[in-house]
Parts: sequence; C-alpha cells; structure tokens
Amino acid sequence: MRRLLSDHEVIASEAPFTGKRVADVGCGSGGLVRWLSGQGAEVKGLDVAGMVARAENFPRAGAETYLAVSGARLPLDDNWADLVLNM
Repeated sequence: MRRLLSDHEVIASEAPFTGKRVADVGCGSGGLVRWLSGQGAEVKGLDVAGMVARAENFPRAGAETYLAVSGARLPLDDNWADLVLNM
C-alpha cells in the first residue's frame, strides 16, 4: 500500500532552505510557512484575509510574514521567490 506524503516531505527535495525566498500561495493557517521559516527560509504566506488572521494567531517560527490577497495578482516583486508553493 502506498503511503501519502506530507507537505514537508513533498518539498524536501528543495532543501536546504536557508537563504531561499519562498511564497506559499493559499497558506491557510500557516503551518508550512512556519516550518519553512524555521528551516531558514524567508517566507511570505499569502491567503484571503480570514486565513491570514488565523495564521497570525500562531507563534512565529522565524521572520515569516503574511499578506492578505484576493484575485490573481500577487503583491510580490518580479523574481522575488526562489520557490512558489500552492497546495
């Protein structure tokens, strides 16, 4: 029987994360954002305002930031991210 992989296992091939810039689009409550930040990445979690509010209620793991967005336009400079996630 096949085992399902966690989000962390799926992106492990991109490690190490130290010094990488990561955008997590649809970050939800920010679990993956905090994990990546704890791994040394500069992470921006993007989601609708209600989800960003939930994510900001958790203790910070590093210097992660959250941005409330709606629509297809992301508030990031061109070429800002080394890795963009959407899970």
